[in-house]
Amino acid sequence: MKKAISLILSLTIIICTGCRNNSSNTDNFEANTVKIVDQANRTVVLPKNINRVISCYYTVTSTIIALGQKDKLVGIEMNANKRKIYQKSAPELLDLPSIGNSKTINIETCASLNSDVIIIPDRLTNMIDQLELAGLNVVVVSPEDDSKLLEMFDLLGNILAGTAADTSKKLISYYKEQLNFINSLNFNTIPSVYITGNSSYLTTASSDMFQTRLISLSGGKSVSNELQGEYWVNVTSEQVALWNPEFIFMPNGKSFAESDLKSDVGLKNTTALKNYNVYEFPSDIESWDYPTPSVILGVLWLTSKLHEDLISSQSVIDKAKCFYKTFYNIDVADEEIGYGIE
Repeated sequence: MKKAISLILSLTIIICTGCRNNSSNTDNFEANTVKIVDQANRTVVLPKNINRVISCYYTVTSTIIALGQKDKLVGIEMNANKRKIYQKSAPELLDLPSIGNSKTINIETCASLNSDVIIIPDRLTNMIDQLELAGLNVVVVSPEDDSKLLEMFDLLGNILAGTAADTSKKLISYYKEQLNFINSLNFNTIPSVYITGNSSYLTTASSDMFQTRLISLSGGKSVSNELQGEYWVNVTSEQVALWNPEFIFMPNGKSFAESDLKSDVGLKNTTALKNYNVYEFPSDIESWDYPTPSVILGVLWLTSKLHEDLISSQSVIDKAKCFYKTFYNIDVADEEIGYGIE
């Protein structure tokens, strides 16, 4: 009987010790991790100290640089060597492994990088299960309009923590400050605008696209706003002529010649061509019509073109120089700001 009692007491001690160890392990886990909700509304558990980040998305990579955290990147998107903003602000990133783009990811390469987190755009949510099976912590971002872009700045700041969180607040504050400035302007008119896609001047933004929102923020009205959706849409010269835009804007890095647009007989009687109001987005460093930190400069530039009596090109140049110095720690010359400013 004494032996039985002794055995029971021993088992009790072992079990209780195990409970304490499990509790301790749980406490340690919770102390070293943090829960975040990403832009796909997923709750993700991440290490509290993030030191190794993979980005397959230009928007994310550029933002991480702007937040002063480029040293934490261990893998980035394909064709990074073509981006002048990287060449100028973070040339060391060009030697990092190329892990994919916004359409596909090399999971094997990602798994080999021993990262704390991989950040992907929402168009790659179909790859989440494969990435997680490979042992990767996945965060989804979806900066599809200006409010969601600011949410992404805040999300990345919280994930990277420390000075990144402070800088993200500074970036958000700057963005809102410039929008408040634009909103304070007294627009006498709201010009009609046609914006082209990259591949063709007869491709344009539908109603829910980021580029359409940029036009609205800048005191203009997109003629293609009637086209529902969030994708580029093919149109005809006749349709553009019927819309009769007062301004036409083209993206930087377009694959068609501006002369093709200007020589299209179907467009020759549009107000935009008659008044020579056809412009290409700045800049020579990076395009300002894409959802990155610098897109606020695109809003300012658009406003200066649509309402040149209210904001000058020189003021946009000055703001751009200050912006790049503040968030990318680079000095930018007038000619680097580039197309369409003069």
